[in-house]
Amino acid sequence: MSKLIDNLIKKYEYNIYINENISGEKLDKLALLLEKEENNTETYFNPLRYKSKFSWFNILYIIERMSYTRKLEYIPFLIELLQDANWPTFEYTVSLLVSYNKNRFVCPYCRKTTVGKDIIEDDDEIVDIWNSYT
Repeated sequence: MSKLIDNLIKKYEYNIYINENISGEKLDKLALLLEKEENNTETYFNPLRYKSKFSWFNILYIIERMSYTRKLEYIPFLIELLQDANWPTFEYTVSLLVSYNKNRFVCPYCRKTTVGKDIIEDDDEIVDIWNSYT
């Protein structure tokens, strides 16, 4: 972990784990630093480290501020945040994923149907997720 990032997060105004109202300027600074950090998903973006699910929005706001190339690395992580439609970050996560270029979006559970819809197959059901949000 980066000492600079760790020291910033110790300050309440940068504390992504408990502060649900971090300013855009501070999120920009964190995004810039975290973008340079390798493997930050396990260290800084681990949802278990957050006080509440509402603090997870900080993760999304930071990812949203990163370069497109870096954002692509977070697709598997973002899909994990779709586990429960009742989670407060669910809809925002969907909107963030929809902002990705569809041609770059690769999901092992997705396939194109004969009518041109992208679906996600589940053991119990088939869910039309992509086109319902685009």
